[in-house]
Amino acid sequence: MEKLERELSSAKTGLAAMQRRNRRLIGAGAMLLFGCLAIAAVPGVTPTITARQFVVVDDQGRIRATLNVGTNGPSLCLIDMNNVIRAALNVGTNGPRLSLFDENGKNRSRLFYDKDAPGLRLDDANGKPRVALDVYKNEPRLRLKDEKGDVRAMMFVDVNGPMLRFQDTNGTSRVLIDVGKDGCPTLGLGSAQGNVSTLLNDSGFSLQDDNGKIRAMLSMGKAGRPGLRMVDEKGKPSAILDVGEKGAVLHLFDANGMPRASLDANKDGPELCLTSASLTSLAKLSMGKANRPELGLFSGNGEARAILDVNKDGRPGLNLLDAHGKVIWLAP
Repeated sequence: MEKLERELSSAKTGLAAMQRRNRRLIGAGAMLLFGCLAIAAVPGVTPTITARQFVVVDDQGRIRATLNVGTNGPSLCLIDMNNVIRAALNVGTNGPRLSLFDENGKNRSRLFYDKDAPGLRLDDANGKPRVALDVYKNEPRLRLKDEKGDVRAMMFVDVNGPMLRFQDTNGTSRVLIDVGKDGCPTLGLGSAQGNVSTLLNDSGFSLQDDNGKIRAMLSMGKAGRPGLRMVDEKGKPSAILDVGEKGAVLHLFDANGMPRASLDANKDGPELCLTSASLTSLAKLSMGKANRPELGLFSGNGEARAILDVNKDGRPGLNLLDAHGKVIWLAP
């Protein structure tokens, strides 16, 4: 591109000199035109003009177009009424290139094909590149840049499918949207360190820690029932909230991933159950079959040893049982 700009600068420098010679060129051009017409009128003769440069002027003698061969190859320049080059087409060592300029002569867009890939570049009024569209290694991509020239948004298609990416001022990806080979869309939100912290796809909604490990997931089960799962840094479950056939259930787990507490709301009413590491019930608080609150305490073998409830007339009662389930003390 620098070679092209040198050629354009050279062309601009030569415009003034060309203006001084244009009147002679007009006369010579007219004679050359008549000569060519005369040759063209001869049957079987093909006119050929050989030159290093062609200059086209308007009716006021202003240069409006030039065609020449420079050190960077052949080029065609189109010039406005203010003597500013507005379009340039050349074929350099890397391939063809079309450049468009604004009224101040700043390059605002370039369409090119070079050794890497075909592309399109769009610049702002300050000459900063803001849009880049190309096909790199057989993969199309579109990049949008800020006023500093840093890429802030990118859309491309690779072997895995299309992807849209948004980046912060440090060049770190913060938002990712893609469609995988299986056709499933995915939305990812990234942290300032570049790690995906939030993921949304057809499997559910998940939150990840700084190490990229999923710590929480909200999903829909096979039967269309929602579920929330939380896990520790080792991937063991910490809490699970599900909606089953009998109602909503909350499970809490210990550090070994064993369920130790559950709270559910089934058709018989709410129930809180505490269990041992061997999954034996140790305590249970429920409404009971008679729809009255009841607290049961159990031995390590799951045997009921104490029951605290409220009877039908509203009075509390306490029953203590032996290992065989027989009442050994009660009150009142």
